[in-house]
Amino acid sequence: MSIAIVGAGSWGTTLAILASQNTDVVLYTRDEVRANDMQLSRRNAKYLNEIELPNNISITANQDNVRDAQQVIFAVPSIGFRDAIVQFSFLDPSIPYISVTKGLEKTTNMRMSQVIQDADPRKKLENIAVLGGPNLAHEIANSFPAATVVASQSKELASNVQSLLMTNLFRVYVSSDVIGCEIGGVAKNVVAIAVGIGDGLQFGDNAKAAVMTRALAEITRLGVSQGGIASTFSGLAGVGDLIATCASSLSRNRTVGFLLGQGKTLAEIEQTTHEIAEGVFSASSLNKIALQAEVEMPIVSAVTKVIESGSVSKKDVETLMTRPASTEF
Repeated sequence: MSIAIVGAGSWGTTLAILASQNTDVVLYTRDEVRANDMQLSRRNAKYLNEIELPNNISITANQDNVRDAQQVIFAVPSIGFRDAIVQFSFLDPSIPYISVTKGLEKTTNMRMSQVIQDADPRKKLENIAVLGGPNLAHEIANSFPAATVVASQSKELASNVQSLLMTNLFRVYVSSDVIGCEIGGVAKNVVAIAVGIGDGLQFGDNAKAAVMTRALAEITRLGVSQGGIASTFSGLAGVGDLIATCASSLSRNRTVGFLLGQGKTLAEIEQTTHEIAEGVFSASSLNKIALQAEVEMPIVSAVTKVIESGSVSKKDVETLMTRPASTEF
């Protein structure tokens, strides 16, 4: 089975490396100069310069080279996700799409599986899968052990993706809970910003544990309200992804929060990196979904206010800590 991956960032390239152990891969980037450089050097100099790309990965900027793929993985940021789906709308609608983007579309508040169907109404839900879990690209690309979960309404598609990506160091589980996996993947990015802020302010490990634990309760409430399964949030796409993204220095979202906590503005932070922190773009949308569902998400609400103001104030912390007393469950 041949596959194509749209998006040659750190995660798209890492998935290409994984899949190349099981099949031939076409890795697509819009940048023709970059595609040629990667094809010749066998390196992704921008994101994973230390990793040599296997020979059965073909890097291209020609979208026609994606035409023969039997599955297409979309590994592009949420802000460009719809455009990518439209760009490849010439493909046969029966070709399965796998989204590995953990964000929401800012203008519509849609999850990526929803964006796929909205941008290409021919695409049936059983031909869509999503990937979730604690997947820090740089660790996986460097052959550190890891696990993930692929969710689809189609058991056959989930199993196919499982076979495609499974290696002796990368374990893949299957799930039917597309909504839960997507909500967990979006929300953990927003929470990681909150945890990073606490680390930047040197609030300590007790505060970090409290934020992560209470956030998990928030995420579960919202996920279930949207049609997700509660147990999903106790698994890789929930608590697993939350732990990795909140605790690791490799996490872009935690790093943004950390720098905010140290007193930098969001504008200053954005000038120093070429990688996107999805939590920055998704916080407001996630907060709107929670408000519409009448689900309390005080941590998400607090992060949204920080993102909108562009910096952290003492009042943001006080607002969280002075909420009315309540029971834990």
